[in-house]
Amino acid sequence: DVLEGISCIEGSGVREIDLLAARLEARYGEEILWWIHNYHTGENPVFTAALMKIADTGKRKMLLHIHDFPECGLYENLRRMNSLLPIPPYPSGPGIRYAVINDRDREILVDAGLGESVHLLMNPLSMAPVTDINTEPVFDALEKHGGKYGYIPGAPILLYPTRAERRKNILEAALIALLLD
Repeated sequence: DVLEGISCIEGSGVREIDLLAARLEARYGEEILWWIHNYHTGENPVFTAALMKIADTGKRKMLLHIHDFPECGLYENLRRMNSLLPIPPYPSGPGIRYAVINDRDREILVDAGLGESVHLLMNPLSMAPVTDINTEPVFDALEKHGGKYGYIPGAPILLYPTRAERRKNILEAALIALLLD
């Protein structure tokens, strides 16, 4: 059994995992494709363990849609997952496929040995460059107030769309900005 030697976490253990796995299998038949999004991030390790148990049987078709990894900064989640699962939460088999949204994530999974089961979901939209923006009010405001925030008059402006979270590459953006002339 893939979960042999499983430990208990936060009051949950093998019994809870078995019950959840049984409920999932009873609810969703064998002919249904299970499309599961970010199942492995450690938000619900009992759910992940139940999925690993089901995936190990080889009876279900699963598309595991991943765009985040607990190994990339979700350290507490990773600790919880590692304390519950004796194996990494990336099953393989004839009915298991992975869907990712960028080349980086694809390479991570391919390099981990999942090869042909990993599929890149290309962005179906292409955005035309915006060329008719009136930047004058922005530069006027920067000239007036930007100095106290580090704005250098006449310097190029780098826009970096991101959420300000610890693991969302804010330091990478700062390093890029420092390296630019």
